[in-house]
Amino acid sequence: MVRPPAHRTLAPLAHRTLAPLAHRTLAPLARRTLVFLIVVLLAATRPAHADEVVTLPVVVTGVGDGDTLTVQLRDGRSEVVRLIGIDAPEVDPPGQATACFAREAAAYTRAAALNRSGALELDVRERDRAGRLLGYLHLDGQRTSLNQQLLAEGYALPLSVGSNTAYSDDFRAAAKAAQLGSKGIWSACDVGSRPTIATAYPLDETPELWATDPAIRLLLGTERGGDGTVLTVTVEARAGVGLDEVVVRGDRPDDPAFSDERSVFCAGRTICSDTWTARPRGLGTYQLAARARTADGLVADAQAGLRIVGRWQMIAARASGVRARATEVRPPTPEPPATGLSETACPDGIPIKALAADANGVRRFALPTDDGYEDAIPQACFKTEAEAQAAGWSR
Repeated sequence: MVRPPAHRTLAPLAHRTLAPLAHRTLAPLARRTLVFLIVVLLAATRPAHADEVVTLPVVVTGVGDGDTLTVQLRDGRSEVVRLIGIDAPEVDPPGQATACFAREAAAYTRAAALNRSGALELDVRERDRAGRLLGYLHLDGQRTSLNQQLLAEGYALPLSVGSNTAYSDDFRAAAKAAQLGSKGIWSACDVGSRPTIATAYPLDETPELWATDPAIRLLLGTERGGDGTVLTVTVEARAGVGLDEVVVRGDRPDDPAFSDERSVFCAGRTICSDTWTARPRGLGTYQLAARARTADGLVADAQAGLRIVGRWQMIAARASGVRARATEVRPPTPEPPATGLSETACPDGIPIKALAADANGVRRFALPTDDGYEDAIPQACFKTEAEAQAAGWSR
């Protein structure tokens, strides 16, 4: 008889042999042993491109929504964790209604993880702008992360941001299987029309953001180039159907080179891409609308946008849903794909607006409490008054 793999026998064996000793000193030892074994398993299964695996033993003490938890570290500290590589619908987002399937996703995570121990595997970027730990949570010796389980059961969508992409291929495969099986979000929600709120990143980072639709996915990626900011628009057909044609239209009134329309004939390929350069030096708001026609005649739309203010960039994307079968592919007029991309906005948490020089050549900055702040158009945004003053703006 073939013996089961070791990772499948650890948890039952621990429960059978250690239960009678639950109130004695061997219980903490067993937990430490399990965590050690989790780390060993992760080191063996981590994708080959990873240089180093960093894991933290944790106990889950709270659940906010499907992809946000509170954990206790070994030294007793409490940390908020954002599960990466996925995007679960949010419970009670500020100023908005609870998203479709958000409570179900939170309930799943709560049932799966609350009061359980495991290992939090970190990736290249360890914290987000809010200071939350970013990672993949492996519970009680499980080789598959909770992140991937949420995707496989239809409680989240895949989301690749920046360099934290260690398991992106596995995650996309899990999400695709959930979509084909009409699980969770894929059957209960209008996934194609769900907006993605604009997210801010430092200008020297190269973030990516996917807009997911039942027929296509649109990826907006950015990087700095010698002529400005280069936007890469990638359209991927879903459910194994190739692409016939992709048309992308850009909109930036004061940049004629960007305000253009381009067609890419895909000849049945599943992925088509095009690059656009935002000039001059990328300052301002750039909007893109893509319309793709699959080989079987389905037409789907997606929107993407980039807003650059000083040292910060905000990107947003959304898919607009499948359209009727059509013979002509004409992209819609680009529209802001999500909140936070207006000409007057600064990124969340970076509220100080640095304004253009006045008639006397003086550059001043505006605070959220100042009159006219909401309508002021920033040339740059800063977190603190000290940063603004150091960069040459005055009060």
